[in-house]
Amino acid sequence: MNPTIFKFVVAISLLGTMNFSFANGVPSSVSTQVEELGVRTYRLNLTALGGDNDGSVQAWRESAQDLCRNPDWLGVPTDPVSFLSPTRSASKSSATKAALVTRTLTGVVFCLTGFSDSREQGSDAQFKQLIEMPLSEFNLPINTTLYSMLRDEKYQLLLTTLEGLFEKYRNGELEESTIKALYSQILLNDPNQIVKLEKLVSQYPDSAVGYLLLAMSNRDLAWDFRGSGFSMNVVEDDFQIFKEKMKLAKDYIDKAREIDPMLPLVWAKTIDIYKGIGTSEAYLAIPIFRESLEYQPGSVETHFSFFHYSLPKWHGSEDILKWLIEDTKSRYAINQDLIVLEALYIDYEGWKLSQRGLHEKAREKYQEAIEVYSHPAIVSSQISTAFRFGELELAQQYITESLERNPGSSGLYGNLRYIAVEQKNYFDAAKFAYAEALLDKQVTEPLYLRVRIFMAYRRYNDALAELNELLKRDTENSLAIQQLIAEVNYQKSIRDESL
Repeated sequence: MNPTIFKFVVAISLLGTMNFSFANGVPSSVSTQVEELGVRTYRLNLTALGGDNDGSVQAWRESAQDLCRNPDWLGVPTDPVSFLSPTRSASKSSATKAALVTRTLTGVVFCLTGFSDSREQGSDAQFKQLIEMPLSEFNLPINTTLYSMLRDEKYQLLLTTLEGLFEKYRNGELEESTIKALYSQILLNDPNQIVKLEKLVSQYPDSAVGYLLLAMSNRDLAWDFRGSGFSMNVVEDDFQIFKEKMKLAKDYIDKAREIDPMLPLVWAKTIDIYKGIGTSEAYLAIPIFRESLEYQPGSVETHFSFFHYSLPKWHGSEDILKWLIEDTKSRYAINQDLIVLEALYIDYEGWKLSQRGLHEKAREKYQEAIEVYSHPAIVSSQISTAFRFGELELAQQYITESLERNPGSSGLYGNLRYIAVEQKNYFDAAKFAYAEALLDKQVTEPLYLRVRIFMAYRRYNDALAELNELLKRDTENSLAIQQLIAEVNYQKSIRDESL
């Protein structure tokens, strides 16, 4: 199943506001036309000949239910006025001579049968259990303690907690990757977090970690505006915002480094930000990397960031990569984990093979790399390869392993969501979608999926809660979402009347 279908077809219903009342009348004649848009997803066109208040919307709903052959469906007919024929034909009845009007309604119908452990697929008891199950069973527990401290403006508590964790890191009780994961737990791609962080540094102007988090947050927002791909394809206004936000990120990370050059990941994030700004600042990453060796010579994350900077597709070359690997060997005594660069270079060779379509040989390289050192970037290559070969269970295994080091990765949960849907494991799909949406406050696709699943399970209140969250996130489709809310309330009222 294509996980993007729901978002695509929802946009189709933006043709107008639904302004038909639910009539008691019946159209004098009805004809329907169906177009398949995806798996169990259709565009339903209904043409009705009748009076102005002819009940054609109700007829569209009944046709949708017949189309799905199951009461589990979700859809909204578009505004019939958009398709109103201007021609009225006189009735052939000499008694009434009433004017008739041809109305055409169209809308997208989602047959939710496949999402539901319905009476056709399981027992009544199983279906009843899905309806009555606590909502918490559909939500995957995610640690958001640090994020909550920032959200609730408990700045002193947040800084004190982080300092205690940094002390454990300096004592060797925590790995650098754990600190990286903690930063991710604070920054959940929430549009409001920049304001909170600005308040934090205004109250605690000597907080290096406050400036580091502010730099990371501005960098993430900058890339949200820019998107991926070549800069020439970015809308000018968005690219201008990208440059402004990256400039702020640079200023904040410079301030963090000035306050505390021993702060975990401060050098790695500096290189990441300078690399993203472009050629005007990117060349400074080289002296920054050399300077970082005076303070944190054993930092795996700093070496990884500079390795990534040195890739030919960014600002380096294969000669620089080879020099970096040889130069780093002199620091193995400080941290043996720096052998990760050798693994990353093998992974890079695998990537080059994949670009030539030699995916089997690329896979051999990825496996060779992972045997040298397991790093999330290398695991990511294995995940992509497993997806390419359709090995979903293997991809799931790699993702689960990667989550142990990257518990704040919304993208990994998104991959698990996709796999669960492909495996028709919709209960787990709902849980992974929850985690994905919680960790990224701007994504919408997982919430649309939860709406469909909750509708299939007749959990109307839970579906409404997700739609209300979508109103905040997916403003471009607010009209369509409001229509869906009206439809869910309508189906809920029918259910309540039958109880």
